[in-house]
Amino acid sequence: MSEKHGEVSREMWQKMFPVTKAEQVPITHITNGVHAPTWIAPVFKNLFEKHIGKDWTKVLTRESAWFKSVEKIPDAEIWNAHLLLKQQLIAFIRERKDSSKLFDKDVLTIGFARRVAGYKRWNLLLHDAKRMATIVNNTDKPVQFVFAGKAHPQDINAAMVAFVEKNVKSHRGNSTLKFVLTEPKNKMKISLVTTGNGFEMN
Repeated sequence: MSEKHGEVSREMWQKMFPVTKAEQVPITHITNGVHAPTWIAPVFKNLFEKHIGKDWTKVLTRESAWFKSVEKIPDAEIWNAHLLLKQQLIAFIRERKDSSKLFDKDVLTIGFARRVAGYKRWNLLLHDAKRMATIVNNTDKPVQFVFAGKAHPQDINAAMVAFVEKNVKSHRGNSTLKFVLTEPKNKMKISLVTTGNGFEMN
């Protein structure tokens, strides 16, 4: 869990311990991490091997050395690698939704590839659905969202989240082009979302 999660948990559980300050509660946190060799997309692995070397995973463990190494990679090559992954994601979405109009490679893409659960609060996006519709349809700085996940059939809260796409579309007719909910069948398809978006929302 995140550092903030640990902070909030200590405050919540303070009354259960004989301490005067929340920071004295014996609850800590562990920030989530990933296994780089299996998490990073092949196109970026190739980029790292080209500019950093075959031992890039070892360089990765040394923060200062990693930053210096990554700085040497031309911005254009990083951007082109990102666009390639984004185009693969868009192709997947268009195939699943049977439409050649969905999504734009030049638009900021926010992705969410997680198990659909009520506590993850996707429905917060609908707190002001009209504003969300305005954001995704902004002509100067548009945004598009892709959600990939499946809810447990008995999770009522999660099932409600499935209405996000429908509700946003109801405010602006063309919002359907910017807001997609899909259910990838395997990890390979889910990776298209995690690697092809601009950043991952959690």
